[in-house]
This record gives sequence, structure tokens and C-alpha cells, in this order.
Amino acid sequence: MLTTSMIGMIRRRWLSDRPFEAHTKESLLRKIASPAVREAVKEQARQELALRSQISRSY
Repeated sequence: MLTTSMIGMIRRRWLSDRPFEAHTKESLLRKIASPAVREAVKEQARQELALRSQISRSY
């Protein structure tokens, strides 16, 4: 039961609009810099950083 709920939680997170919303800026920058991370994940991290930058400018 626990495994099923964990898989569901992870699946819902990755299907959300902002899968990296809870990650720190440092974590996102590490993902972008790492050669072991897939390009699709790096692009999602870049989009999250750009969105945060836009949000912070609007305040």
C-alpha cells in the first residue's frame, strides 16, 4: 500500500504544472549544471527559475 501511494504521489508531482516548485534555487542550479541529469529535467528547472524571477520582479 505504501509503495502504491508513493508512486502516485511522485506521478502527480511530475504531471503538475510546476514539478520543481518546492526545490531551492541552489538545488535547481545543481540540476542544470549536472551532466547526469536529462535535458528535459534541466529545461524544467530553467523554466522554474525563470518563473520565480518573473514572480519576484512583480512584487
